[in-house]
This record gives sequence, C-alpha cells and structure tokens, in this order.
Amino acid sequence: MRATRVADGIWVGSDQDVPLAQAQGKAIVTLAKHGPYGHAKTLGYGSGAAPQGPERLWAVRGDHLITNAVDSEAGHPDSYAIFDEAVRYALAMKAEKKDLLIHCNQGQSRAPSVAVAVLMDLGLLPKNLFSAITEFKKLYPSYAPRGGVMDWLKRRSMHHAVSS
Repeated sequence: MRATRVADGIWVGSDQDVPLAQAQGKAIVTLAKHGPYGHAKTLGYGSGAAPQGPERLWAVRGDHLITNAVDSEAGHPDSYAIFDEAVRYALAMKAEKKDLLIHCNQGQSRAPSVAVAVLMDLGLLPKNLFSAITEFKKLYPSYAPRGGVMDWLKRRSMHHAVSS
C-alpha cells in the first residue's frame, strides 16, 4: 500500500509509508501500539501494558506523535483520549502548514478514522458522520473501521453536533 492523499497536505497510510514521509519531512501521526514505528518500540516495552507515566497513551518525538492505539471491536476511554489527541495534533500540524502522514499498521481502520475526523473539523467533509464516511470512502476505498474506532467516531460526532 502507498499513502493516499486525502486532502491538501494530508496523507493516510500504513507502516510502510513512514520512511518516505520521514525523508520528505512530513509530520507524522502513528496510531499503533505495535509495529516498527509503534508506541511499544518507541518507549521500549514488550507486548504488555505501557509503563505508567506521562507517555503512557502517547509520546511526541519532534513532529511525530506516537500513540498507544490498538484496533479493537470495543471502545475504551483510553482509546477515545488517544484518538482525540491524534486529531488535535493533526490539526495543530496543519495550522503550522506542515504536510502530514496519518498512519496505522495496515492503514485500514485507525488512521483513516482519525483522518475522517480531521477532515470533518477542517470542513472538508460533511458534518454528518455517515455522509462524511461515504465521501471519504471515495477518496480512500480501503477504509474499513472496526467497532472501537467507529464507536469513538460516533461519540465524537454526537458531541460535536451538541456543542455546535
């Protein structure tokens, strides 16, 4: 898989897209606990729980946000916080006019879901979640969100609709 441009300066992809993004000086959002660019490798822990401390859910290294995101069928408050931080970070990088790669291990669920939220916040996708997903799938046909990340998107969409 090769990273797909989903908006001006925003790409979505998988682990294999990171080396080129790094070489091009892109900011990066990693949504992966495991893998070559994952949270566990970055912080140096095994397959168990992340060590307690300020980087338990995410860490920043330069222009790279590395999150302890897992792709599960059930949502979890830590996952919601991680995905919210990924959106906040991506929007901050875009505000600084930086090109951005949002990736997860396979580029199918976590990264594209965060990209949907980012594009909705930027006004590049409809505010209605299901319309936004329909439009996003035209840009990124391999999008296949799992239950936990879809739960986060639904909760986020409802919260944003109430606070608008």
